Amino acid sequence: NEILTLTPPAIKNEEFILSENEQIELKHQVGGVSIRYTMDGSDPDSTTSPIYSSPVAVNGFTLIKAKAIRTGWYSSPTTSFTFFKKAMNPSRTELLTQPNEKYKGNGAVTLTDLKKGVAENFSDAAWLGFREQPFAAVFYFDTTQLINSISISYNESVQSYLMPPAEVEIWAGDEKDKLKLLKKATATQPTKEEKNVVRVEGL
Repeated sequence: NEILTLTPPAIKNEEFILSENEQIELKHQVGGVSIRYTMDGSDPDSTTSPIYSSPVAVNGFTLIKAKAIRTGWYSSPTTSFTFFKKAMNPSRTELLTQPNEKYKGNGAVTLTDLKKGVAENFSDAAWLGFREQPFAAVFYFDTTQLINSISISYNESVQSYLMPPAEVEIWAGDEKDKLKLLKKATATQPTKEEKNVVRVEGL
């Protein structure tokens, strides 16, 4: 008898930015399948990784990797999903520089519409692509916000010329023309060609 390979698990969540009490739900179309998963960045294995049995709660940015397993079948390839927890939303967003014409998404609203692009489809309107000039934007809040951390996600694929930002600067202040530099950081640069993947840098 021919041994078939399982397809990877899928997710039930329609969005990748989760509301306060929303949890991650995994699924598979083949009955009797066990889903092994990890949340620490490692690839799941067939024996020691946790078995998915109920929705998974997350707190902040989460990378979940999963694979399907069933006796008599080859295990599926590992698949990855990135999730974010919904936090504060600015009252207005302004792009100071314009994205490339082919990758302009829905303009400034792309940054705050709570939609995340998938790694394999960088032409999706959920992505903004900057090539001719660096990305710069201003986020306005009606009230003073206490911000403990900032995560920046981007699509990386050396093969498709999608590269991390060379440097990231965070400025803040009460007036647009009187901002102060709070943080400067460099993103991890790729050392080898990989398939499209969503990366996240914490500041």
